[in-house]
Parts: sequence; C-alpha cells; structure tokens
Amino acid sequence: MPLNWGRAQGADCQQSTAGLGQGAANVAGLSNQAGQSWRGPWTFVALALSAGLLSQCKPVPQSYPPPLQRNFNPDAEPPAVGEAISMMSPEADNYILSGTITNEPGVKWRWCAPRLEMRFQLASTRGLTYFMDFVLNENTFAQTGPVKFRFLIDGKSLGEVLYDTPGEKHFETPVPPELLRTDRPVVVTTEVDKYLVSQSDQAKLAFLLISAGFKP
Repeated sequence: MPLNWGRAQGADCQQSTAGLGQGAANVAGLSNQAGQSWRGPWTFVALALSAGLLSQCKPVPQSYPPPLQRNFNPDAEPPAVGEAISMMSPEADNYILSGTITNEPGVKWRWCAPRLEMRFQLASTRGLTYFMDFVLNENTFAQTGPVKFRFLIDGKSLGEVLYDTPGEKHFETPVPPELLRTDRPVVVTTEVDKYLVSQSDQAKLAFLLISAGFKP
C-alpha cells in the first residue's frame, strides 16, 4: 500500500502529513534485524528520501544522490568543532562520519540510516552526559513497531533503549570517564534494529536526527 511521506512528528510541525511528499517512493519491505548480531561499519544507502515539510519544513524530493562516506583517520582529521551539534548548524557536516541520508543545510531534521556515526572533540572526560534528540516518524513506526536503539562510544557499549511510541525523543545517559578521551575525537555510533526499505531506491529509513553530543 503506498505511503505518503510527510513531516516528522514534532513541536514545530503540527500540520497533517496527508498529501505531502507527492512523487515520493512507495515504502514497503520492512526489514527487521532484531536478533541479529550488531555489525561493524558499512556503506549505507545510495539514494534516499528526506522528511517532507511545509511552512518551516522542506518538501520531499523523490531521491537524493549518494551522500559522502568519510573515511575517518583520527591522526589526519582536523578537530571537530566541539562537544555537541544541532543539525540546523552550518557545522553539522563536520561531525557526521556516516549514516545521514539527507544533508540539507539549516533543516532541523536529517533522515538517518540504521547505523549512524558521529565524532566529537572533548575537553574533559569526567562528569559528562551523552544525549541525542531525534524523531521516530509516525508513518515509519506504523510499519516497524517498537524500535531498539543501541549506542556505542569508540565501539564500546553505552546503552540500549526500546522505544514503543513514535514522535520526538530525547536520549540521555551519563558516560563513564574510561570510555572517553581528549587527545582525539571520540566516535559515537547509533544502531537501530528496525527500519523501512524503499522499494524504488532501497533507501533504509530509520529515524530523523535533531541534535546530539556531550554536556556536563
């Protein structure tokens, strides 16, 4: 059954998603990776959809060109701008290593693949909390059901959370100092066990990222 992609559910966009995203890909082929082992980095999607937004939000194009996949070399990379980032910031691309499907500057949300990698430069390792603000699109959630998020820092587990409702979410957890470092950026990985696959371009749609990072 065709699914009209609308805007992500959130405080800034209250209009109905019906009728948005004309010409957007029909979404089907639910992929559930629950029960499978978590895998290492991989090349995510070739083409993808953005969240269609009205007024303050952007309309949905049919597809995007392949986003840049960065090879992270901590000894060669310039320092990240800081400890946290909003997707509305013009510096957002400096923090993202892989996993975002859309990358329009100044847009509040970015569609993400099931595996997202970001880097942050820390000034201290003690007394920090990691947070992430994101959206589980109600149309996506209607197909996937509850979604489990797993968070890792430099490959070491930070925590898992199961979300059983759609909408805007806030994840936050204290970070043990031994997981952190200041001599080079730390890499935070977010993995999701369920997502949708577009039949037209095989885009893997997991969630919409708003902001992420570390705070005292």
